[in-house]
Amino acid sequence: MGSSALFITLTYLVFGILWIAISGKLVLYLADGIELSSRFELYKGLFFILATSLLLYAVIRRRERLREKLEADITKSEVKWKNIFDSANDPILILDRDYRIIEANSKACDLYGYSPQEFQNLSIKDIHEYNDIEFIRSQMNEVINNTGSEFEINHRKKDGSIIPVEISTRALMKDDGVEFIHIVHDLSARKNIEKKLISSESKYRTLVEASHELIWATDEKNVISFVNNASRGIYGLAPVEMIGKKFTDFATKEQIDLDLKAIKEAIKQGNEYLQYEGSITDSRGKEKYLLTNCIINKDSTGKLTGMFGTSLDITERYESGERVKYHNRIYSLMTNMNQLIVRAKNKEQILNDACRLAVEFGMFQLAWIGIVDGNSGKVLPAYRFGKYENYTGKLEISVNEPDNIKGPIVRAFTEKVYYVSNDVENDSQLMKWKAATLEKGFRSFATFPIEVRNKVVAVYNIYSENKDFFGKTETELLLELTEDISFALEYIELENERHIIEDRYKNIVEKAPIGIYVHLEGKITYINPEGYSILGAATHKEIVGKDIFELIHPEYKEIVLSRLEKVQEGIAASELEEKFIKADGTVVEVMVSAIPYFHEEKKGAQVFFRDLTEQKKTQREINETNERFRLITKATNDALWDWDLLTDDVWWNDGFKDLFGYNDDEIGEKIGSWEERIHENDRKKIISGLHNAISSGHDFWFDEYSFLKKDGNYAYVFDRAYILKDSGGKPYRMVGSMIDISFRRKMENELKESEEKWRSLFENSPSVIFTIDKQFAITGINRSFINRYNSDEIIGMNAFELIQEDEQTRVKEIIDRVFSD
Repeated sequence: MGSSALFITLTYLVFGILWIAISGKLVLYLADGIELSSRFELYKGLFFILATSLLLYAVIRRRERLREKLEADITKSEVKWKNIFDSANDPILILDRDYRIIEANSKACDLYGYSPQEFQNLSIKDIHEYNDIEFIRSQMNEVINNTGSEFEINHRKKDGSIIPVEISTRALMKDDGVEFIHIVHDLSARKNIEKKLISSESKYRTLVEASHELIWATDEKNVISFVNNASRGIYGLAPVEMIGKKFTDFATKEQIDLDLKAIKEAIKQGNEYLQYEGSITDSRGKEKYLLTNCIINKDSTGKLTGMFGTSLDITERYESGERVKYHNRIYSLMTNMNQLIVRAKNKEQILNDACRLAVEFGMFQLAWIGIVDGNSGKVLPAYRFGKYENYTGKLEISVNEPDNIKGPIVRAFTEKVYYVSNDVENDSQLMKWKAATLEKGFRSFATFPIEVRNKVVAVYNIYSENKDFFGKTETELLLELTEDISFALEYIELENERHIIEDRYKNIVEKAPIGIYVHLEGKITYINPEGYSILGAATHKEIVGKDIFELIHPEYKEIVLSRLEKVQEGIAASELEEKFIKADGTVVEVMVSAIPYFHEEKKGAQVFFRDLTEQKKTQREINETNERFRLITKATNDALWDWDLLTDDVWWNDGFKDLFGYNDDEIGEKIGSWEERIHENDRKKIISGLHNAISSGHDFWFDEYSFLKKDGNYAYVFDRAYILKDSGGKPYRMVGSMIDISFRRKMENELKESEEKWRSLFENSPSVIFTIDKQFAITGINRSFINRYNSDEIIGMNAFELIQEDEQTRVKEIIDRVFSD
């Protein structure tokens, strides 16, 4: 307003001065008289007033229009700014110089939870996490000094929760002070993302460090800049021991050349991704095989800046692949060897070709077969193929070597054991031939005994240029191959005996005590004599050619059909009772089994059958015998027992109760109850004798002893038993009987006493007494006789030599009468 007033005043002053200066001269020029002059003065004044009024109006109106336009622009700008302020995506706070909030947009209200009116009652300190005014003041001063600033801080919402925010602040300088515009960026989402990123980074770092694959990175000079912990398992080195070095520091020249060739080829072709297999040597000197996948990093000019990749230890897979190759070599050898065996006619062909095929198909360096010289005991390389020059002739081997220096080949002969060496260089068993073996390039060696009829007749020796060639599978296959060679040799020996064996077998079948017939596709093609005899036929011609179901009783047809299906599938049919129809139409019960039989692509079976007529009769007799035994055990006075040696259970018949007076619940079910009732003077001897008979393989045991009865007295018993054994000869059961011989023992004692009494009278009689047998030979004399005659001369002499002739007849009559009575 002040500037507008000054402008109008100056304009009016300039116009007035100019008008006064010009108008006076103009009036004098135009007016010739005083009267006209006065009129012009009046007109001049009126014109001045009019002109100045118009001029003032024009100036003032222009200023008013400018002001109105400015005010309209300001209003429009304010509306526009207000719209921007309210519709801004970020919360905006306007602070006065005392940091009070004088205005907040809708986003600020949404973020903090306050209404616009509530905001106007707050200062920035009220929403600051720590309410620290000095901290806020220092921030605002920094804003003023720099006309703006950005910083991160935590704010408190209306509900008390804390949110991380980024504040972009600008200071607006005004006449009455300063205002601050706070543009707030909510960092909650970003912070959550950062937290997740940190967690994700930690997780993936853990995965990288825990990975069994080697994860690595190199710079433009191929220097290792990163490697994970898998380096410990693959290289045997910690990551710090590898970082700063090159991978070429851990590989042989051959390994390096192979890797570089693959890398250069990839770079040459412009590939950014590379995969190749290579090998390295770990800290323990072991060669390992790696599958490497890597990305080649380049700058904008195409220059190599480094590589990033992973390397997987495929040593086991690689070795498995090599092992498969070894397997295939052995299988090829076995296949060709088996084909040879089929065609071979003699021993020499088999052994020569066994060596040749080992080299040609097994790809061994050398194979030779040694046999023992019967005179010297030396092992001679009788058959050989491969790199044998200047080698096999140098081997001095004898089966007569002392045990302490016997080598694997000798042990193969003498002990029937094979031997495998996967490292000839470090095998102490091969020290004697080490130099010569290594000179030929042999690194692995194996020897296998070739047996014919359980006797080693030769030793098969093979050599490989590879260490660790003979794995478990290779060894097993070569053992199988050696067995095939052994079989072939034995087969050739047995071939000469084949006709004899066939004749013998035919003779056995023809004379077999069971019926045997063969059928193909249901027709009988052969039957042995016992077979057609069981069926009541006179010759085999009455049976051969018939359908099998002409022999089989109709009630067994379905069963036989079912069994026949399984037999034709290769499953043997176990024994089963059936009925056959004999030639005369009668029925015979038989026990039948069958095995598959194929001839000229026809299916059939070999059937074995035996007549059950006698067996059934025997079974009936056994049943009768068992019943008879049951009745006998009830009728006998003997105590019968049955002892299970496996369970120690013992069974007694009723005779035990009758003999010794015990009740059922007093007898006891274990053998210990019997042992306890044996008199203590007899117990040790009886038990020891019983177990000795069992362990010694005896069939019987018997003894006499005193046995406790229920009434407390002892019965003198005679106990005897039969020891049953299984098919392996192991005792499993005993059956026996106890007889009370107390009365017989008493009579024996009395007889003994009587005998001793009469013997005393016989020996001490003053008369001459002698005894004779039925042939009148003297068998004994008493002491009175000995005093008169020499006993050596008398014993065995005919008694009539001592009797006078005239008395002999009378004495003979007396003696005959005695013997007849």
